[in-house]
Amino acid sequence: MKNRFALLLFLGLAGIYLTTCLIAPKDIFAVEHDIVLNADAEKLFNQVNNIEHWPIWNDWLIDANDDALTFSRNIVGKGALLQFDLVTGSGELEIIKSERNRLVQTRTFFKNWSGTVHSKYTFEPVGQNKTRVKLKVNNSDNTNFLVRGILYLNKAQQNIEQNTLSALKNLESESKKQQGLH
Repeated sequence: MKNRFALLLFLGLAGIYLTTCLIAPKDIFAVEHDIVLNADAEKLFNQVNNIEHWPIWNDWLIDANDDALTFSRNIVGKGALLQFDLVTGSGELEIIKSERNRLVQTRTFFKNWSGTVHSKYTFEPVGQNKTRVKLKVNNSDNTNFLVRGILYLNKAQQNIEQNTLSALKNLESESKKQQGLH
């Protein structure tokens, strides 16, 4: 009797999970922020455009051990590559487009869940030491069927919104340090 109940419970939970995977949208998250930061556009751009700086301000890399991160020879601009092996997954982050003081686009590929995340940072000066930063982050449609369910159930949208906003605030702080404005 216990075995039959356990089997029915397992099948029921599996059915609920598979249904969640089916109804979960392919685009699990699409996050956009449009924020004015109290920092110079060039300093903000330089932080994002240099892949070695990401562990200083980007929330999901801040706590990474140095041995979990490997930087390519080119660390600035298009082609800069960071390979990571973290508790949350392994993969690579690459700058795929860079326009001086205006734009940085990245592609992050997660090996464990065969998913790709695209980020686009744009920088627009709006006054002395003030910059409008627009950040768009979204996953690609190639995210594994079963992983989509996990991301959906773990509220990926909400978590990524919070982490990206926090990362932008960290970016502002680091850029102020670069300007000597603590």
